Amino acid sequence: MGEMIDVHCHLLPDADDGPKNVTASMEMAKQAIKQGIHTIVATPSHLNGSYRHEKNSILESVHTYKKLLAEYDIPLNVLPGQAIHLTEGLLGRLDDGTLLTLNDNGKYLLLVCPEHDMPPYTEQLLYDMQLKGLVPIISGPERNERIIEQPDIIYQLVKNGAIVQLGAKSIQGKFGMKVKKFAFQLLKANLAHVIASEATKMNDGNDTLKHTYADIKKKAGIEKVYMLQENAEYIVKGEMVHREQPVRIGKKRFGIF
Repeated sequence: MGEMIDVHCHLLPDADDGPKNVTASMEMAKQAIKQGIHTIVATPSHLNGSYRHEKNSILESVHTYKKLLAEYDIPLNVLPGQAIHLTEGLLGRLDDGTLLTLNDNGKYLLLVCPEHDMPPYTEQLLYDMQLKGLVPIISGPERNERIIEQPDIIYQLVKNGAIVQLGAKSIQGKFGMKVKKFAFQLLKANLAHVIASEATKMNDGNDTLKHTYADIKKKAGIEKVYMLQENAEYIVKGEMVHREQPVRIGKKRFGIF
């Protein structure tokens, strides 16, 4: 699959539920290189329970981390990012300087989808983001119980300008066959635009990213793989991603919220 870019990875040590120390983090970085990943966007969790990783602290942490990579002689390119959990009051944070776009390029905000329901303010939040020139990336909607049952929710959000990031473990079936099946439905309906490991430790995503692309090639075709990989590159560069006309999944049609 060639060299890969991972746009959502919990690589920084002792930041959230990722590696707890520098040694574990460096091993994770070495594993990424071994698996063909040359660039990782480090995305500490923000607004997730007790995890509060604001823009400036992440930029400082990534700067320090790059020095560590050089000391350990690991040729991995690490960029700053943030995995922002959908939470009440997020609208008010768009202008307070605490949110960090992927690679700090002022374009893409990574929003982690909850597992069960969707907040009633989601539509307005994504609309307001786009008014400010930001593109919302919805991470992990394939695991959201309500979206699985009502796929028109994600269809409408994509139609209105959001893009979708699927997790490698979902496509690998590590969250069950229901989630795996829905992930491929999203891919085939042009409702998914980029894949990421979402890794938090060794053997937790980085080692499956290339296998994920191999599975996608078998079931959705090599053109889909090329699109997904190119979109990862476009995202870190702050450029527009490939988007095809989204298609509704199934015959059920629901209101959004």
